[in-house]
Amino acid sequence: MTGIAGESGGVILFNDVEDRGDGRYYNVARLVGPRGLIGDPYRKVHLVPFGEYVPLPKIFFFVRQVSTEIGAFSAAERPVPLAADALSVGVGICYEILYPSLARDETAQGANLLATISNDSWYGKAGAQPQHFAGAVLRAVENHRSLLRAAITGISGIVDERGRIRQELGANRSGTLIGTVRLLSDRTVWTRWGFWLPRLLDVAALAVLLLSLARRRRSPLSG
Repeated sequence: MTGIAGESGGVILFNDVEDRGDGRYYNVARLVGPRGLIGDPYRKVHLVPFGEYVPLPKIFFFVRQVSTEIGAFSAAERPVPLAADALSVGVGICYEILYPSLARDETAQGANLLATISNDSWYGKAGAQPQHFAGAVLRAVENHRSLLRAAITGISGIVDERGRIRQELGANRSGTLIGTVRLLSDRTVWTRWGFWLPRLLDVAALAVLLLSLARRRRSPLSG
Protein backbone atom coordinates (compact mmCIF):
# COMPACT_ATOMS: atom_id res chain seq x y z
CA MET A 1 0.00 0.00 0.00
CA THR A 2 2.93 2.34 0.63
CA GLY A 3 4.01 1.66 -2.95
CA ILE A 4 0.63 2.77 -4.29
CA ALA A 5 0.82 5.90 -2.15
CA GLY A 6 4.29 6.60 -3.51
CA GLU A 7 3.17 6.21 -7.12
CA SER A 8 0.18 8.50 -6.60
CA GLY A 9 2.09 11.04 -4.52
CA GLY A 10 -0.72 11.12 -1.97
CA VAL A 11 -2.19 9.31 1.00
CA ILE A 12 -4.56 6.35 1.15
CA LEU A 13 -7.43 5.87 3.57
CA PHE A 14 -8.13 2.24 4.43
CA ASN A 15 -9.98 0.07 6.93
CA ASP A 16 -8.18 -2.08 9.51
CA VAL A 17 -8.56 -3.82 12.87
CA GLU A 18 -6.50 -2.59 15.81
CA ASP A 19 -5.50 -5.01 18.55
CA ARG A 20 -4.57 -3.00 21.64
CA GLY A 21 -3.03 -6.08 23.26
CA ASP A 22 -5.19 -5.79 26.37
CA GLY A 23 -8.27 -7.59 25.11
CA ARG A 24 -9.64 -4.56 23.29
CA TYR A 25 -10.17 -4.54 19.52
CA TYR A 26 -11.19 -1.55 17.44
CA ASN A 27 -12.62 -1.17 13.96
CA VAL A 28 -10.35 1.57 12.63
CA ALA A 29 -9.51 3.69 9.62
CA ARG A 30 -5.91 4.68 8.88
CA LEU A 31 -3.95 6.91 6.57
CA VAL A 32 -0.86 5.57 4.85
CA GLY A 33 1.66 7.50 2.77
CA PRO A 34 4.82 6.65 0.84
CA ARG A 35 6.74 6.31 4.12
CA GLY A 36 4.17 4.20 5.95
CA LEU A 37 1.33 4.79 8.40
CA ILE A 38 0.52 8.38 9.31
CA GLY A 39 -0.45 9.23 12.86
CA ASP A 40 -2.95 7.44 15.06
CA PRO A 41 -5.95 5.61 13.61
CA TYR A 42 -9.56 6.70 13.70
CA ARG A 43 -11.42 4.32 16.03
CA LYS A 44 -15.07 3.64 15.31
CA VAL A 45 -17.48 5.24 17.77
CA HIS A 46 -20.89 3.84 16.78
CA LEU A 47 -20.74 0.06 16.55
CA VAL A 48 -23.35 -2.14 14.87
CA PRO A 49 -25.29 -4.10 17.53
CA PHE A 50 -25.25 -7.86 16.95
CA GLY A 51 -22.69 -7.26 14.23
CA GLU A 52 -19.68 -5.76 15.95
CA TYR A 53 -20.73 -6.36 19.54
CA VAL A 54 -23.50 -7.90 21.65
CA PRO A 55 -25.50 -5.32 23.63
CA LEU A 56 -26.65 -6.29 27.13
CA PRO A 57 -24.63 -9.53 27.09
CA LYS A 58 -26.23 -10.82 30.29
CA ILE A 59 -29.63 -10.74 28.61
CA PHE A 60 -28.52 -11.82 25.13
CA PHE A 61 -26.06 -14.43 26.39
CA PHE A 62 -27.36 -16.99 23.88
CA VAL A 63 -26.59 -14.89 20.76
CA ARG A 64 -23.01 -16.09 20.33
CA GLN A 65 -24.26 -19.67 20.42
CA VAL A 66 -26.47 -18.88 17.43
CA SER A 67 -23.85 -17.00 15.39
CA THR A 68 -20.07 -16.96 15.59
CA GLU A 69 -19.84 -14.03 13.14
CA ILE A 70 -20.56 -11.35 15.74
CA GLY A 71 -17.49 -9.29 16.59
CA ALA A 72 -16.23 -8.22 19.99
CA PHE A 73 -15.14 -4.68 19.22
CA SER A 74 -14.78 -1.82 21.66
CA ALA A 75 -16.20 1.62 20.90
CA ALA A 76 -14.13 4.78 21.00
CA GLU A 77 -15.40 7.57 23.24
CA ARG A 78 -15.35 10.23 20.54
CA PRO A 79 -14.27 10.68 16.91
CA VAL A 80 -10.86 12.15 16.08
CA PRO A 81 -10.00 13.39 12.55
CA LEU A 82 -7.06 11.87 10.69
CA ALA A 83 -4.37 14.41 9.84
CA ALA A 84 -1.69 14.48 7.16
CA ASP A 85 -0.01 17.83 6.44
CA ALA A 86 -2.78 20.25 5.41
CA LEU A 87 -5.34 17.45 5.23
CA SER A 88 -7.68 16.73 8.14
CA VAL A 89 -10.21 13.98 7.41
CA GLY A 90 -13.40 13.40 9.35
CA VAL A 91 -14.12 9.69 8.92
CA GLY A 92 -17.31 7.71 9.22
CA ILE A 93 -16.96 3.92 9.02
CA CYS A 94 -19.96 2.27 7.37
CA TYR A 95 -23.30 3.41 8.81
CA GLU A 96 -21.57 5.90 11.14
CA ILE A 97 -21.95 8.47 8.37
CA LEU A 98 -25.69 8.50 9.13
CA TYR A 99 -25.01 10.16 12.51
CA PRO A 100 -25.11 13.96 12.01
CA SER A 101 -23.46 14.65 15.38
CA LEU A 102 -20.38 12.57 14.52
CA ALA A 103 -19.50 14.48 11.33
CA ARG A 104 -20.28 17.74 13.14
CA ASP A 105 -17.91 16.86 15.98
CA GLU A 106 -15.11 16.06 13.53
CA THR A 107 -15.68 19.26 11.57
CA ALA A 108 -15.67 21.29 14.80
CA GLN A 109 -12.29 19.71 15.57
CA GLY A 110 -10.89 21.02 12.29
CA ALA A 111 -11.73 18.39 9.66
CA ASN A 112 -11.56 20.04 6.23
CA LEU A 113 -12.75 16.95 4.36
CA LEU A 114 -15.26 14.19 5.15
CA ALA A 115 -14.81 10.59 4.04
CA THR A 116 -16.66 7.34 4.55
CA ILE A 117 -15.67 3.76 3.79
CA SER A 118 -18.25 1.02 3.87
CA ASN A 119 -19.04 -2.60 3.07
CA ASP A 120 -22.58 -2.52 1.69
CA SER A 121 -22.57 -6.10 0.43
CA TRP A 122 -24.92 -7.29 3.16
CA TYR A 123 -27.64 -4.89 1.93
CA GLY A 124 -28.35 -7.12 -1.05
CA LYS A 125 -30.92 -5.66 -3.45
CA ALA A 126 -33.24 -4.19 -0.82
CA GLY A 127 -32.62 -0.60 -1.95
CA ALA A 128 -30.60 0.44 1.11
CA GLN A 129 -27.52 1.34 -0.93
CA PRO A 130 -29.01 4.56 -2.40
CA GLN A 131 -30.35 5.49 1.04
CA HIS A 132 -26.92 5.01 2.61
CA PHE A 133 -25.33 7.21 -0.03
CA ALA A 134 -28.03 9.88 0.35
CA GLY A 135 -27.35 10.05 4.07
CA ALA A 136 -23.68 10.68 3.39
CA VAL A 137 -24.56 13.56 1.04
CA LEU A 138 -26.46 15.26 3.88
CA ARG A 139 -23.32 15.33 6.04
CA ALA A 140 -21.52 17.29 3.31
CA VAL A 141 -24.28 19.91 3.16
CA GLU A 142 -24.68 20.24 6.93
CA ASN A 143 -21.00 20.99 7.51
CA HIS A 144 -20.12 22.61 4.17
CA ARG A 145 -17.43 20.04 3.47
CA SER A 146 -16.61 17.91 0.44
CA LEU A 147 -17.13 14.21 1.00
CA LEU A 148 -15.50 11.12 -0.48
CA ARG A 149 -17.24 7.75 -0.29
CA ALA A 150 -15.80 4.33 -1.15
CA ALA A 151 -18.16 1.37 -0.70
CA ILE A 152 -17.82 -2.33 -1.48
CA THR A 153 -20.78 -3.16 -3.78
CA GLY A 154 -22.34 0.11 -2.74
CA ILE A 155 -22.41 3.53 -4.35
CA SER A 156 -19.08 5.35 -4.29
CA GLY A 157 -18.83 9.01 -5.08
CA ILE A 158 -17.32 12.46 -4.76
CA VAL A 159 -19.67 15.06 -3.29
CA ASP A 160 -18.93 18.76 -3.04
CA GLU A 161 -19.67 21.01 -0.06
CA ARG A 162 -23.09 21.93 -1.47
CA GLY A 163 -24.19 18.34 -1.81
CA ARG A 164 -23.69 18.12 -5.54
CA ILE A 165 -22.53 14.69 -6.70
CA ARG A 166 -19.49 15.39 -8.88
CA GLN A 167 -18.54 11.76 -9.56
CA GLU A 168 -20.49 8.58 -8.91
CA LEU A 169 -19.85 4.85 -9.29
CA GLY A 170 -23.07 2.86 -9.17
CA ALA A 171 -23.89 -0.17 -7.05
CA ASN A 172 -22.12 -3.44 -7.85
CA ARG A 173 -19.65 -1.74 -10.19
CA SER A 174 -15.87 -1.57 -9.93
CA GLY A 175 -13.79 1.34 -11.11
CA THR A 176 -11.84 4.45 -10.18
CA LEU A 177 -13.21 7.93 -9.60
CA ILE A 178 -10.99 10.94 -10.18
CA GLY A 179 -11.93 14.42 -9.06
CA THR A 180 -10.94 17.56 -7.21
CA VAL A 181 -12.27 18.71 -3.86
CA ARG A 182 -11.80 21.85 -1.81
CA LEU A 183 -10.40 21.76 1.72
CA LEU A 184 -12.58 24.23 3.60
CA SER A 185 -12.31 25.61 7.12
CA ASP A 186 -15.51 27.66 7.56
CA ARG A 187 -18.20 26.60 10.03
CA THR A 188 -21.90 26.40 9.35
CA VAL A 189 -24.62 27.20 11.87
CA TRP A 190 -25.02 23.45 12.40
CA THR A 191 -21.30 22.96 13.01
CA ARG A 192 -21.24 25.81 15.53
CA TRP A 193 -24.47 25.19 17.41
CA GLY A 194 -25.59 21.67 16.57
CA PHE A 195 -28.96 20.69 18.03
CA TRP A 196 -29.23 23.90 20.03
CA LEU A 197 -30.84 25.71 17.08
CA PRO A 198 -33.73 23.24 16.56
CA ARG A 199 -34.20 23.08 20.33
CA LEU A 200 -34.53 26.86 20.52
CA LEU A 201 -36.97 26.77 17.61
CA ASP A 202 -39.01 24.11 19.43
CA VAL A 203 -39.13 26.33 22.52
CA ALA A 204 -40.15 29.34 20.39
CA ALA A 205 -42.89 27.32 18.67
CA LEU A 206 -44.20 26.14 22.05
CA ALA A 207 -44.18 29.71 23.37
CA VAL A 208 -46.17 30.93 20.34
CA LEU A 209 -48.68 28.09 20.79
CA LEU A 210 -49.18 28.82 24.50
CA LEU A 211 -49.50 32.56 23.83
CA SER A 212 -52.09 31.87 21.13
CA LEU A 213 -54.10 29.63 23.47
CA ALA A 214 -53.93 32.23 26.26
CA ARG A 215 -55.20 35.00 23.97
CA ARG A 216 -58.00 32.78 22.72
CA ARG A 217 -59.20 32.10 26.26
CA ARG A 218 -59.20 35.82 27.10
CA SER A 219 -61.10 36.75 23.94
CA PRO A 220 -64.83 37.50 24.57
CA LEU A 221 -65.68 35.88 21.24
CA SER A 222 -64.12 32.57 22.13
CA GLY A 223 -66.48 29.72 22.85
